[in-house]
Amino acid sequence: IRIDSPSSVKLELKWERVKKKVSDFFPYLTLDNYVKSITKDSKQKVSPKILEKGNAKVNEHKAAFYRWQFGSSNFVTLSWVCEPESKIFLLQYTLDEGEDKSSLLPEIVKSVRCHTNESFYPFEIFDVSFEIPKEFHLSKRKLAIGKAELYFLSQDSKILVTWVGLANYQIKKYGFLGKTILNLMSEAVKACDSEFSSLLKTVKPADNFISLEKTNHPLLPILGKATFLSLDAKLDEFSNKIFLVAFKTSSLEKKEVGRKVFASLKGKPRVG
Repeated sequence: IRIDSPSSVKLELKWERVKKKVSDFFPYLTLDNYVKSITKDSKQKVSPKILEKGNAKVNEHKAAFYRWQFGSSNFVTLSWVCEPESKIFLLQYTLDEGEDKSSLLPEIVKSVRCHTNESFYPFEIFDVSFEIPKEFHLSKRKLAIGKAELYFLSQDSKILVTWVGLANYQIKKYGFLGKTILNLMSEAVKACDSEFSSLLKTVKPADNFISLEKTNHPLLPILGKATFLSLDAKLDEFSNKIFLVAFKTSSLEKKEVGRKVFASLKGKPRVG
């Protein structure tokens, strides 16, 4: 997650998964390695200056922070481990001239939510919001003006959330929702998993609402588990977008997950 100001990267939040329990010193090690990597990759022939080291609390987790200087830039950088999510986080804030770390740090920290007790995480990308089950992580994304593709994975399931804008123009061009999807969104669906190819073949060009599902059984039980596929798409006139969710799982008790994600999709009102 990154927020830019006119002159610099104002705030950046990164994370990655940790596969085992780590020591209390790991956030400090993460900060040290981060500062070294910035120095190594920079063209500036200067050394970083660590002005202050300390501890903070982020969502009840113990965090380490550095206030440091590199050339003419000043930063506050925090790192912490979120055990419920098995993730190490790093947050960096660029201090503008005159900004005081002591007043800013509590404001920055209280705005961060690295985990939740809810079973679904809220996502908001551009002007679209939706919810994804906690066990999924974002594995790949393609974001462009008027189009987005977000691929999520869990241990036994896959989800694709995708949409295109200017839906009124697209429907006018292709005539029907089914034909629009086959022309503009089918490649993303197949990129999620090749098994969706058979489900896409059942989409009719003249369809104006799509809700399909299929269960694939192996020829022999020894060859693997059955897999469930669902594909849902709709024209949302409120936001002038076409939404699509493709879902695959080998845990048949999760069959409704894709439809719950699809039902949670919301776009902001169209302009014009």
